[in-house]
Amino acid sequence: PFMMWKLNPDLFPSLKAAERQQEMLFELIVGLEDYQLQERLRAHKQTWLQSPWNVRFDFFDVFTYMRDYNGQVQYKKNGRPKLKLGKDGKKVVAVMPQHSNGMFSRENLNRIGESDFGQYLVSNATVHDSYMVDLPDRLVDAYVEFGQTVLTRRIPQMGNLRIGCAVEIGRNWGGFHESENPGGMT
Repeated sequence: PFMMWKLNPDLFPSLKAAERQQEMLFELIVGLEDYQLQERLRAHKQTWLQSPWNVRFDFFDVFTYMRDYNGQVQYKKNGRPKLKLGKDGKKVVAVMPQHSNGMFSRENLNRIGESDFGQYLVSNATVHDSYMVDLPDRLVDAYVEFGQTVLTRRIPQMGNLRIGCAVEIGRNWGGFHESENPGGMT
C-alpha cells in the first residue's frame, strides 16, 4: 500500500486509501494473499522458484530483519525477529505470472510465425499480449479463426488453463472494431 500511494497519489490520496484498496483486492480474489505469502516463504526457504516452463529464478533477499535506528534487530513479544520484505519480496509474487505470460506469448508468436500467416506478421508483431498481422482482406476470416484457436488453446504448463481472447480488425489504428469470439473461453 505504501508504494501504491507514493507512485499513484491521484488514485490513492492517502496511505489509508491504498490499504483499503489492497484489503478489497484480497477479499475479492480469495486466496491471493495466501498465494503471495506461500510464494515468498518458498522462495525464502529454497532461495529459488522454478516456473512451469522449467526456468529457475533465484532470490536471495525475500525477507529481511526489521531494525531500529541503531541498527539492532527488533523482536516480537514471542522472541522471534520482526521481518519485512527484502529487495526480492515483491519480485517473488510477480515473477511467475509475468514469466508464464511471456512464455505463452512466445509460443503463440512461434505458432503464428510457423503458420501460413507468418508472412503477414508486422515488425511490431507483439505488444504485451497482442499480435499484429497485416493481411489481405480475403484471409481475415481464416486468420480470426486460426488466431482464436491459438490464443485460447489449453496451456498444459498451467494445468490446462484456457484464456479467452478478443480480436480487433481494422484498416488502421483508429478504425479497429472488436470481432465476435465464437470460440470463447471454456
